[in-house]
Amino acid sequence: MTEKLSIRLFKSITKGNRLIIIGIIGIALIGISSFFPAEKEQTPLFETVNSEQYKAYLEKQIGQVVEGITGDKKAKVIITLETGVRREYATDTETKSSEKNDGSGASTGKDNKKTAITVKTADGSETALIVTEYMPQIRGVAIVYKSKNKTNQNEAIISAVTAVLGITSKRVYVGGYAG
Repeated sequence: MTEKLSIRLFKSITKGNRLIIIGIIGIALIGISSFFPAEKEQTPLFETVNSEQYKAYLEKQIGQVVEGITGDKKAKVIITLETGVRREYATDTETKSSEKNDGSGASTGKDNKKTAITVKTADGSETALIVTEYMPQIRGVAIVYKSKNKTNQNEAIISAVTAVLGITSKRVYVGGYAG
C-alpha cells in the first residue's frame, strides 16, 4: 500500500520538479557523506625499519615455523644480528676543478662535494632519499622447545631455519628445555 502511494506521489510531480528534487537529494547525500570519516592516508609502500623491528619480525616468523613442526606454543626463538640496518642515500656530486701554479709548473686539482638529495614528506618536513636499504646479517639463531621426538624435529627445525634465513646450520642451535 505504501509503495503504491509513493509511486503515485512521484508520478504526480511534474517533470521539471523531478530534476530539482533529484538535485536536492544529491546535495543532501554529499552533505551526509561529510559526517563519515574519509579514507585513511595511504601508507608508503616501503617503510624504513630498524634492526630491532627486523629481529622481532624474524623471531616471530621462525617461532611460527618451530610451532608448526613441534606443536610447542611456548618455543623460544632468539636471533642475534651482526650489524644494524644499513642505508645508502641518494647524493648529488658537484665537482670543481682548480688550477694552481707554484712556479715549477701548473697543477690541477679536483674537489668533489657530495650533498644528500632530500624529499618532502607528507607533513612538510624534509628527509634524505633512501636508494637502498640493507637488512642486517644474521649472526646466529637459538631455539629451545619442549617435545618428545627431539632428534627428528631438531633436524627438521635446522633445515627449515637454514632455508628460510639463508644461513648455514653452524649458526643454528636447537635444544630442549626442562619443565
